[in-house]
Amino acid sequence: GVRGAWSDNSKIDSKTEMNNSMCRLGSALVVLGFFTIYRTTQALIPKNAGGSTNEGQSEGSLTSKRSHFLWICLAIEAILMCVWEFSYSETFKNNLFRFKVLFQMMQILLDLLLSSIMGDRLLAAPILVSIQMAEMLITCGAHNFVDFTLVFLLEVALNVFQRLLLYPLIKTITVLRPRWRILISRAVNNRGLTIEAKKQRERALQKVNEEIELRTEGIEPLLDSLSIYSMEKTGGML
Repeated sequence: GVRGAWSDNSKIDSKTEMNNSMCRLGSALVVLGFFTIYRTTQALIPKNAGGSTNEGQSEGSLTSKRSHFLWICLAIEAILMCVWEFSYSETFKNNLFRFKVLFQMMQILLDLLLSSIMGDRLLAAPILVSIQMAEMLITCGAHNFVDFTLVFLLEVALNVFQRLLLYPLIKTITVLRPRWRILISRAVNNRGLTIEAKKQRERALQKVNEEIELRTEGIEPLLDSLSIYSMEKTGGML
């Protein structure tokens, strides 16, 4: 067999040969993963036909956006690798239900954080699907089939709680936060304002109210629910 290192002059037995083969396979998968991420970045953030960039978007901003997406993908993959390694430990197996609830809550925070950083739900969707897949894979660290079934039922209950209560609550808080900020500022710092300053504050409040109406009415709430459902199902199928 082929040696694992050029400086290794020891005798190659069947165990060493298997170990070297697995290391080569792992290296090939890592290279394939990097290439897949690179091609995915080009597909999700493309140029227009003919090689030109999008309208109002320079070559530098396109490169910066792709680099930003690529760096976030690598950072999330490193975190998921740590989670997978931790899922094989005895600490995780002995506290499976606690860690399941914790990871489920962390998934919501990552969902909000990635959507905010990316600025586009479509760009955050592949990363959120990979997080969903990792969360389902770590349930395989249960001691037996009974624990696995209980963890699965816990996951279903948490998904119902998220979809019916938690996500709508967080969405409402996120949408209404600008209005609350203006109302608190008006209640705390309302003295000594000129008429022009009060008019500007009223115009700002009116603009915020219009944006809230646009985000809470129409098709946008339906698209948010559909995106969450599609990411969950895609992660489950993969």
